[in-house]
Amino acid sequence: VGTVAGTGISFIATGSYQNSAVDAQDICYDSTNQTTVVCYGLNNGYGYSKIGTISTGAITFGASTNWETLGNTISYINNTFDSNEGSVVVAYQMSSTGLCVVAGQKSGATMSWGSRVVPHTGHVDVTMSEGGTICFDSQNNKVVVPHKDGTTTFGSVAVCSVSGTTVTAGTPVPFTDVEINGQSVQSTFDSNLNKVIIAYVNQSDSFLKIITGTVSGTSITFDTPIAVTSTAVNTSSVSIAFDSNVNKTMVGYND
Repeated sequence: VGTVAGTGISFIATGSYQNSAVDAQDICYDSTNQTTVVCYGLNNGYGYSKIGTISTGAITFGASTNWETLGNTISYINNTFDSNEGSVVVAYQMSSTGLCVVAGQKSGATMSWGSRVVPHTGHVDVTMSEGGTICFDSQNNKVVVPHKDGTTTFGSVAVCSVSGTTVTAGTPVPFTDVEINGQSVQSTFDSNLNKVIIAYVNQSDSFLKIITGTVSGTSITFDTPIAVTSTAVNTSSVSIAFDSNVNKTMVGYND
């Protein structure tokens, strides 16, 4: 846990939430309950969550609950918080199933989770970044899940509606017609433009691009992509964030 003061940050202590090896993980802030929620996968194929509570710069975690128990390998875990519903939403890749999305809400000291949905029927492989890929569209109250569709190799987006712990997913919409590097995909929501902004890297030349999209219902339409670089970037280095104080989006990368 870090405390920001001006342009500096100070750290007091770390908090351990799991005493064995974790395969994938992500964390988000629950603004309804003012807690953090970490979601992670173990090599038994189960997905777990723990609620973290911050006090005077330190963090403590409660008991774990499951959001996935099928037992297939889990990877590319991504969390975001739906502030309209007060729900944590997790998107992940599960072997033999593909892209999965599940929602949960704080119930006492633990999380209560609904059932997974699978937006791509028959598409059993997707690739995403490890954290930072999905975002919440606060204008339309939708969760946006960009990813690389392993069947087409194109970039694609699933738009999800959340009601408590129930997720409804629209038909995924491609945002490229060429292969992308799935682990480069990151997204954020620009609340000034009311657009989703996705950063990604082309597979052929490793150039970094961004594309903006407008959500309507459980679908999305895209504008023309913009090239950020004309040289190759490290595909696992891409990050993106929206600064609502100045209405600017920042994209970071290692060239």
